[in-house]
Amino acid sequence: MFDQLVADTAGTHGAGAVGAWTRVENAACARRLAAMVTMLDACHAADGSVDREQWCLDNWGAVCAQIGAAQQLTSGAASRLLLVAVALRDRLPHVGALFTSGTIGYRLVATIARRSGLVRDPAALRAVDAALADAVRQWGPMSVDKTEQAIDTLIAEFDPYALPRTQDRARGRCVEVFIDDASGLANLWGTLFATDGKARTGRVGAEHVDGIQRHDWDQQPEGGEIGQLGQGQREECRREEWHLGSWLRGARRRCHAPF
Repeated sequence: MFDQLVADTAGTHGAGAVGAWTRVENAACARRLAAMVTMLDACHAADGSVDREQWCLDNWGAVCAQIGAAQQLTSGAASRLLLVAVALRDRLPHVGALFTSGTIGYRLVATIARRSGLVRDPAALRAVDAALADAVRQWGPMSVDKTEQAIDTLIAEFDPYALPRTQDRARGRCVEVFIDDASGLANLWGTLFATDGKARTGRVGAEHVDGIQRHDWDQQPEGGEIGQLGQGQREECRREEWHLGSWLRGARRRCHAPF
């Protein structure tokens, strides 16, 4: 099959050549990952394999070190490749077949392997694999977010409890400030836990904030309150460090970890 993909590039030019060589590249990547799994199998089949699982450098680590040396990658990057390779062989054979044929690329395959990692029921996993293999043939170019949403939608049909939710999103919590020098104003944007956001919404219009009476900082009390907090102009703010989530809930505490 691979030789045929290479042969199909003959006489192509322009966008046709790009598409033909993209299929060759995808198929070559699939075979590279398959070779990694073969290395892992050989390591597990060798004498003393069980004992090495307790070593500082176990079977997985040893294979990743070899893969990294062969490709000039770190062991961590090699481990991520090996995880995808194992998932394609053991969990997603239909998706793996499309990858081997050059129909889909590594980025999509890696996203599918990651998003389907929580599917444990064998029947559900087989159904997800078959459904995704059929669906991706029809997909056009999509952003990373839309691709993940499409994958999650299919997974939810067969195993709704296997969707990664809180952990990934919670790790992305942040607060950003964008300063507009021309207007003298700044935009505050942030992502919080839903409980913090609801607590903040429930406190809008309150006459006191943490026991401190509001003042007429400007026509927008909420914005003025945050501004005073950032400047540390209030006595309570000078005496204690504030954790944003706690402040939004109306509770004051010392913060020993970044938000």
